Amino acid sequence: MIMEETLDAMNNIFKGQFYVLNLGNKKVEDSTHVAITGELPGLEKWRMTLPKPLRFYVDMWNKYGG
Repeated sequence: MIMEETLDAMNNIFKGQFYVLNLGNKKVEDSTHVAITGELPGLEKWRMTLPKPLRFYVDMWNKYGG
C-alpha cells in the first residue's frame, strides 16, 4: 500500500515524466520498483552507454499509470 501511495504521489508531481522499472521482487523486504523522472533519453544511445549487464533493462521502463 505504501509503495503505491508513494508512486502515485511522485506521478502527481512529475506528471507525464515519471517512469518505473518493475524488478519483480517478491520478498517484502526487497524493493520492487525503481523510478526515474524527466524525459527518457534516446533508448539506443542510453543502452550503449550502460554496462552490458544493465542494457537488457532499457526497454523495460514504463510511464507510470497509477
